[in-house]
Amino acid sequence: MKKIFLSAILILALLTKLAAAVETRDMPSERIELMHSQITSDISQAMKPADEQLTGLRLTSSDISQRISELTALEAALPSNMAAWGYSHEQGERYRHALSEVIIAYSSYNSLIHGVNQEVIGYISEDVSLLPMLKSPDVNMSDALVKEITRVSRIVDIQFFYIQGEINTLRSCLSDISAAEEQRYTSQDDNESAFLHRVNMLEAEKARMNAAVSRLQLMNQKRVFDANVSLMLRLRKRLDYMQKNLVFSQEILTRNIEHQEQGIKSLLGQMDSIGDSLNRANESLILAKSALGPEGADALTKASAEYMLRSAEASYWQYRVSLIHDEIAFRREAITTWRNRYSLFNDELNGVKIWTLRNEAGSRMEELQQQLNGFRAMESAFLRNIDDILLKADTAGLSDDVRQLFIRAAEVNRLTVSEIFNRYEAVIPNAMLLQRRLYYEADSRLDTLRIAEEVGSLSYETVMAFFNIQLWQGSAGYNVTVGKLIISILVFLSSFFVSSLGSKWVRSRIIKRVNRKMTAIDAIQRIVFYVLWVSLALTALNIVKIPLTAFAFMGGAFVLGIGFGMQDIFNNLISGFILIFSRPFKIHDIIDILGTQGMVIDIGSRATTIKTWDDSDVILPNKYFLENEVTNWTRVDFRKRESVDVGISYTSNVKKAEEVLTYIVKTQPDILKKPAPFVELKNFGDSSINFSVYYWIDLNLYRPPHEPLAVANNIKRRIYALFRLEGIEIPYPQVDVHFDK
Repeated sequence: MKKIFLSAILILALLTKLAAAVETRDMPSERIELMHSQITSDISQAMKPADEQLTGLRLTSSDISQRISELTALEAALPSNMAAWGYSHEQGERYRHALSEVIIAYSSYNSLIHGVNQEVIGYISEDVSLLPMLKSPDVNMSDALVKEITRVSRIVDIQFFYIQGEINTLRSCLSDISAAEEQRYTSQDDNESAFLHRVNMLEAEKARMNAAVSRLQLMNQKRVFDANVSLMLRLRKRLDYMQKNLVFSQEILTRNIEHQEQGIKSLLGQMDSIGDSLNRANESLILAKSALGPEGADALTKASAEYMLRSAEASYWQYRVSLIHDEIAFRREAITTWRNRYSLFNDELNGVKIWTLRNEAGSRMEELQQQLNGFRAMESAFLRNIDDILLKADTAGLSDDVRQLFIRAAEVNRLTVSEIFNRYEAVIPNAMLLQRRLYYEADSRLDTLRIAEEVGSLSYETVMAFFNIQLWQGSAGYNVTVGKLIISILVFLSSFFVSSLGSKWVRSRIIKRVNRKMTAIDAIQRIVFYVLWVSLALTALNIVKIPLTAFAFMGGAFVLGIGFGMQDIFNNLISGFILIFSRPFKIHDIIDILGTQGMVIDIGSRATTIKTWDDSDVILPNKYFLENEVTNWTRVDFRKRESVDVGISYTSNVKKAEEVLTYIVKTQPDILKKPAPFVELKNFGDSSINFSVYYWIDLNLYRPPHEPLAVANNIKRRIYALFRLEGIEIPYPQVDVHFDK
């Protein structure tokens, strides 16, 4: 019994430690090298056909400048050339557009080779790994290096996916080249054939130059990626050295605490003036509210605009007060964390205290992450509100003073984002970093074997002296003692209670630390319950030497029950464990299966629950996830591409429509900047020229029942408003019917 108990404690503790390390460790060097190898291979495969397609294309600076001059001259002479060629107005406009796109492609390449307007994600940090190796690096230096490693890790991750996108762009350009070269126009009209041939030549030249631009951008990104990968590996090497020679003295602790106390004192000194500003803003808001007319706050009147401005100002000062309180709390928490780290570093804590600190730090990291996500969601809501206010300011017929009030309200909200939410984006990650360092340090010092041995180090022999009194002896040579009889009866009678209590203890004390977000803990708890109950029952029987063969017939009946009556139950149960340990998705992932899309909110032993975008819970048996295709939108990251389709009339300005659509998606706050959104002229329909607007959104900002389609709705509203403003027509379906005479 003693050995079994100690072994169970040791195994569970080791599993907890291993799982926590896997869950929270930084990007390992092996993964960085694997990413670098994959990028190198993918670029090499994409470059080979690109070099073949671009062979013979003159790409020196002088050649590019000369070709731009030739194309510009051709564009200037286009009116006379169109007359000489006999082009219609529509043909001339199409040729002019194709020529303009070629000039843009050459200009883009010319800018790249001169180092102008290069859009490179990330940058090469100061190479702190080349600084001299200090003999006694302190804990502050180590924390700064960990922070730098975390930042560079994120840059490497972003660059990895950006380069993958750039590789796809290059392949798409190569496909455009092939399509242009294979295009053959036939027409009975010689003039039409000549026109189509000229346009095709321009499109082929544009495709080649776009491929050249993409190839050059890819090479630039690869150089930056290589440099950051190399830097990352050197930083980790330097961190390993620091960890072996780290110093954490009382002087360092005192200095860090004084720094936090000075920050708290400075923040407290700001409270009075900020409180006065908040009171004045609230008084102004009350007056503005009382001046509202019967139309309310949504009307486009001066009173409603004034109310919107005063509401934004009151909100700004309220957030300032909350920020001060939170920063003070973070600094006080930092003081406690520094003291705990000092005690931990200098071996002043026992195993139980280390265990407690480790778990509290893990829980606090989760809370801080949730808090940060909440502020990011509020920031997104503020940006949408700013956009709505500016739309109101652009409403035709408003007087200048009302328009200015709306603009000032938008500026105050923008100030809230820049001064409040951006500040939270700095202080919360710093607090998370401090908790993460405490977690790592406690985890590295946690000696699970020693703790397990201390738990079992009771005076076993003394206790068993009484229990070894013999009561009777069986004919088969075994004897029954007081201890055996009492223990067997107690174990058997209390097996259900002990098993339930033990499984709950495992849930709350051990399994929860393996993965706090894994709601399949319920399934594991049930397994632990049955294992404990069967073990206790068998132990009770073994104590009094009751042969297990007496229960053989029950085993056969149990097997038959599984084979016939419980097949589906065990199928789903086993599928649930496969999902738990293979982890094709986890809690809060957004997935799509059998046409059902939503967020995973529970992975149970028998079924998995998905909350759809219409706020309904769909419960699917676990076997469905192994037998059907599952799309996990958030396995690698939370980015998802969406699109909006719109058509314009054939009489509208196509170029202007593209510019308006591009402006809309690039200024929409909910749309990611990288990958960049783009507009595609999709096709020529029966009644309209059709465009598709492609953009990426962060699904992490949209949790059921909040629909990500709200982004598409905002885009459509802006398209409708700006198209009307620019005179671009969205046509009705049209059908021309011709009757023979």
